[in-house]
Amino acid sequence: ELRLNDRIRVIYIVDIDNPFLNTALEMAEMNNEYGIPCTFNPRLYHFEDDEMNSIIKKTSYIPNQEIGYQYEEVADAKGNVKKARDVFENNLEYVNTKYKIKTLMAHGRTSEGYHTDDLFKDGSKFNPKVTV
Repeated sequence: ELRLNDRIRVIYIVDIDNPFLNTALEMAEMNNEYGIPCTFNPRLYHFEDDEMNSIIKKTSYIPNQEIGYQYEEVADAKGNVKKARDVFENNLEYVNTKYKIKTLMAHGRTSEGYHTDDLFKDGSKFNPKVTV
């Protein structure tokens, strides 16, 4: 049995990707068994595919397991931050029609030369209050 001191808080986030959606579902079931909350972060195309979205939905029904959004709009927009913000706003609105998203996680694609955190920068300064 897993026991944690009441003062200890663990933030447990799992990026899920095809073909590991079934693994995420199994992890969510095990998390529930041990009373561990977790956020699972699919990518946009997972929400658009009926089979993958079905697995995400099953995961979301398990107590204390939430669905986040693993975004990568800056890379998709090839570094055009204004376009990325517009697309991000639309994508987040779309995903929120399926799930109430509380957690966002950047999907890094720096090997392509794009930095996802640019979405939340004002010039060169990090500004997490950028509204979308």
